[in-house]
Amino acid sequence: MLQPVVRVGEWLVTPSVNQISRKGRQLTLEPRLIDLLVFFARHPGEVLSRDELIENVWTRNVVTSHVVTQSISELAQVAQRRRRR
Repeated sequence: MLQPVVRVGEWLVTPSVNQISRKGRQLTLEPRLIDLLVFFARHPGEVLSRDELIENVWTRNVVTSHVVTQSISELAQVAQRRRRR
């Protein structure tokens, strides 16, 4: 099933192709980062625990809280780099 395009601030997230785009520029991210970004977008303003993220984003994998922290850090780095452009 194709997921619809999701707007996150200025970004358009297209989960079906693992891409985010803004101002005509596209960036392909790892599927887990796209899933994490979409989950955050669907829960604006909510404080989400690592357990909630693991349960909802990494549904078929066994992961540690370190993996969640690393993924959030990677998303933050992508956002930071793109903000400078």
